Amino acid sequence: MPFTWWELRMMATGARKERWNHTAVLCSLVFNAHRDPKKSRGMMPDDFMPDFGDKEVEYRSFSEFKENLKAAKESL
Repeated sequence: MPFTWWELRMMATGARKERWNHTAVLCSLVFNAHRDPKKSRGMMPDDFMPDFGDKEVEYRSFSEFKENLKAAKESL
C-alpha cells in the first residue's frame, strides 16, 4: 500500500530533523572544544538548530495591531 502525501511529508520532516540534530551536536562539540572559556560561553546543540517553523504562530487582533502601530509612531 503506498504512502499518503501526509505520511511522506512527516517522514521527510522527521529525517531532516534527525540529520540536523546530529549536525547540531557535532557543531556544539567542535565549538566547545575550541572556545576560550574566559571569552565566550558554551554552546548547546539547540543553538545550532535552524527554525523549522513548527512553532505555534501567535495571531493578534487588528485592534491590537493598530494600537501597537500607533504607539510606535508616537515614539518616533
